[in-house]
Amino acid sequence: MGREYRRNIKNQYGRPSVIGRDVWELSASVGQAPGGAASMSDRLGSTTYLAGSDVRLLGVMVQATGTIGIGRIGVEVQLAGSTVASGNLYAGGPMSKYIKLAIETDEDVPVASGAALTANVSVEQGLDAGQAIRASLSLDLLEFQEKV
Repeated sequence: MGREYRRNIKNQYGRPSVIGRDVWELSASVGQAPGGAASMSDRLGSTTYLAGSDVRLLGVMVQATGTIGIGRIGVEVQLAGSTVASGNLYAGGPMSKYIKLAIETDEDVPVASGAALTANVSVEQGLDAGQAIRASLSLDLLEFQEKV
């Protein structure tokens, strides 16, 4: 029996592992010059997501406001200081990217209650114009932690 089968059986008998879903939206502005990582923040100015319950990070949507004519912008998501997801937007590519962390292949990231998630953005290669970057983290709130 696989993990998905066990999860479906548990959901049928009234003990769902997923008790809610959350999306943490962050944004930041970057200039044209290459530079180190800068923190992204939410609408309230917070740069850290403190998990109130056990959480599963399922993916990250990264979007730029304009067209990137030249250069590359990188985004990384960190859990307690270690990078758990990263991706970039580059010239000639799409202005948005979804970084999927699939459950089926064990790429999803378990986040223990009280752990901190942060996101950083950096200009990896010089840009033709400044950009505003938005990142949305897709989270499942769990009844209990699935992975040890």
